[in-house]
Amino acid sequence: TMRSAPKVSVITPSRNCLDLLPTAVSSVEAQSDEELEILVIDDGSDDGTWEWLEKRRRSDPRLRPLRLSGVGPSRARNHAIEQARGRYVAFLDADDLWYSGKLQSQVRYHEANPDICMSFTNYRHVDPRGEDLGDCFSFWPAFSGLAKSSEDFQRLNEALPTLFAENVVGTSTVMARRDALQNASGFDEALHSAEDWDLWLRLAAVGPVAFSGRVLCDYLMRPGSETSKAEARLSALDELI
Repeated sequence: TMRSAPKVSVITPSRNCLDLLPTAVSSVEAQSDEELEILVIDDGSDDGTWEWLEKRRRSDPRLRPLRLSGVGPSRARNHAIEQARGRYVAFLDADDLWYSGKLQSQVRYHEANPDICMSFTNYRHVDPRGEDLGDCFSFWPAFSGLAKSSEDFQRLNEALPTLFAENVVGTSTVMARRDALQNASGFDEALHSAEDWDLWLRLAAVGPVAFSGRVLCDYLMRPGSETSKAEARLSALDELI
């Protein structure tokens, strides 16, 4: 039976990440907001991810496994956005994890401020050994000041130029209104890097953005992972401009 529509759809693309995916999923399941669905897209894994998802779904009916054949994270997220039933969509990558209370504080802010089209939080970089590499906002001049000014969510003034100047938005911290994502047509599948940044800029162009300086997510920095491909992001900057 279809249960009533969830409030939040959490979207996690995963490809051969079964060593880390259970930690990500557990960090969502531990959030106190019960009205959610967890859409995990197995994007062509051959490491037993699909079997694990099928088994996990039996113990948590909020889990909705989806299966694609190696289309890449942008198309996988877009596919899940189309399938999502929540009023809000939150993204979490398979190698990241949320802190306790992350979802609840973000949902509460969005519900009190329905005009906000997206929000994001500060996050901590960790290396594969769990070593703390510092929080994101502290690396960026404008945001290092903003991070210390507020514990809770607040509106970001001049969101479009600010987020263009400082690429601070961690995908795994974002919550957006599903209607805003659909109106923006989701992630641009033609971009090979910075397609997340591109989407946040397009959302900031159409509606207000909020952020929290609190660290509410761990972001894994892996040698050779998306996050460390600085040159690809620089070349993508030309396309964004």
